[in-house]
Amino acid sequence: MRESPSVKKVWLTFFLAVLVAATVLLFASLIRNWGDRKVIGFLAAWAPFLFSLIFALTPGRYMRRRIGVVLRLLIAGGGLLYSVILWHDRTLEDQATEFAERSAVTGAVSEANEHSDAKIEESMRDLEDKLQSLDSSLGKNFQELKPVPPEHAQLQFSLFDEASQKMPIVEQSIMPDENGVFSVDFVVTNVSDVPANSIDLWVQICDACVFAKEPQGFDKPAGEPDTVRHRTLPSLNPGVSMEAMTLSFKTLKKFRSVTMTYRYSCATCGAFPKQQDVTINMPPLHLPKVQLIPPVRAM
Repeated sequence: MRESPSVKKVWLTFFLAVLVAATVLLFASLIRNWGDRKVIGFLAAWAPFLFSLIFALTPGRYMRRRIGVVLRLLIAGGGLLYSVILWHDRTLEDQATEFAERSAVTGAVSEANEHSDAKIEESMRDLEDKLQSLDSSLGKNFQELKPVPPEHAQLQFSLFDEASQKMPIVEQSIMPDENGVFSVDFVVTNVSDVPANSIDLWVQICDACVFAKEPQGFDKPAGEPDTVRHRTLPSLNPGVSMEAMTLSFKTLKKFRSVTMTYRYSCATCGAFPKQQDVTINMPPLHLPKVQLIPPVRAM
């Protein structure tokens, strides 16, 4: 049976309406998205399929037969296959372009980072060199600005011997007098370049010794042992020695030697100086042997 003319007319009207709508939408999309590469690529890829589908659905007498149905399917399938291949090609092209752009951006960023790191490292080295130079310069300037510490006066005790030019004498042999008294002469010299002012001297004999008499110019300080004597001096200029002073003492026991200790302090001596020791050797007293000759009897 043949289709009625009313059905053909309806089918043809619907087909034309779809064709017009598709064409309008296609051109509207082209105009609206002319600068969008993805949309243009999509339309370029799928437009052949749309046209092949329209062509395949176009009414015609030969399309009613079985061969016509197969032909419609082949046209639609070919258009679909072509659109798929074209779309896949555009996708691969976009991926390659994006990869190239990313590689270029990554390379540029890496190169910029390396250049920045090199510049930063170079700047840090320059800064470290400048800081070291500044630190060295400041340290040198501070050393130059640092006040020179004041020099302190230094006193030196020495046993006195007119026949000796050696200074200081820290050991001497002394014979006692007939009363067993040892007399020791000593001097004090300012061996520094600074005057010694407001001087205090302390002299101490051995613990088993006693003063035979009070040394001239000395006093016995309160709270000190009986073996200590003290004296004050107003000043002593650099390189100057005091006149010789004498200490007379006895030993309570027999010794081969005894030690005497000297200490001092002054206004320009700084911290309390160390004590100075001298040794007094006491050689044994050898008495000459006397041979008694018996008297000769008269004949």
